[in-house]
Amino acid sequence: MSVKPFQAKPGGSITVANGTSASAAASLDEGCETVGLTNTSATAIAYFRCDSVVTDAQAVPAVTVATGLPILPMNQIRVTVGLGKKRFTAIASAADGNLIVTPGQGD
Repeated sequence: MSVKPFQAKPGGSITVANGTSASAAASLDEGCETVGLTNTSATAIAYFRCDSVVTDAQAVPAVTVATGLPILPMNQIRVTVGLGKKRFTAIASAADGNLIVTPGQGD
């Protein structure tokens, strides 16, 4: 098993305001296999969902607190999302802070 340091993709991070309604779906670069997820809220839990798609216009299921991956307040995690086209949505337990999604590669 090899360990590759996480490297953010050029183009920067995507900031999604934490809210109690699911965000609009956003696309991730096809070469992005890992995302860094940073929840800047001191109180709200953010939830993230990423789905593989055929086209950037394809609809994806909206995330819910039951189906999303939780990111605790003031935490950062990295998640493997796989190569290829994909779209994500986010939601939170309260409208506080942001979820910063950083596309990249590596561990």
